[in-house]
Amino acid sequence: MTSHAQTHDVGRLCESARPRPRRLRRLDTVYSVNHPVFFLTFCTARRARLLADAETHARFLAFCQRSPDLANVCVGRYVLMPDHIHVFVCAEGSAILSRWCGSVKKFLATWWREQGHAAPFWQEGFFDHLLRSNERYEEKWEYVRQNPVRAGLTTATGKWPFAGEVQPLELSEGQHRRADSQSRPTTARQEH
Repeated sequence: MTSHAQTHDVGRLCESARPRPRRLRRLDTVYSVNHPVFFLTFCTARRARLLADAETHARFLAFCQRSPDLANVCVGRYVLMPDHIHVFVCAEGSAILSRWCGSVKKFLATWWREQGHAAPFWQEGFFDHLLRSNERYEEKWEYVRQNPVRAGLTTATGKWPFAGEVQPLELSEGQHRRADSQSRPTTARQEH
């Protein structure tokens, strides 16, 4: 078992989500003046319990850490449950989100295939919700970080080892004016 994700694999798969030439990351906080913040959920096929293990977590983090530079997608807070992922991302729009989700799914599927797991690995598509304010981000995060406790996987928030924050995200003042109040499942076909 490999202890670290292969960084060249991350780059190759993030590259497929790149919308345009690479841009430099700005300091520690992403201000989403031009890039809204989305709350995403995507699930494993047949709700297979593949996600909540140390190596999958390490690979997910490696992918997310390279995403700003290679795909123009910044990942904020996340929780890996055994059969689904909740993640907050800052991206230009739904086309980039679709490519990014497809890329992270491919990246993790490659690892699981190497470990002898049988495909399919993912449900088609994902659920996305455009956040309206930092308050809404905090409310959603509080709900999401409680998921492992509600599921009986841990006794307290903060003790679940498969959750955290890759990059601090902050919504711009104007995002609430641009935000779409509807949540919708995205069903664009993605390779898994």
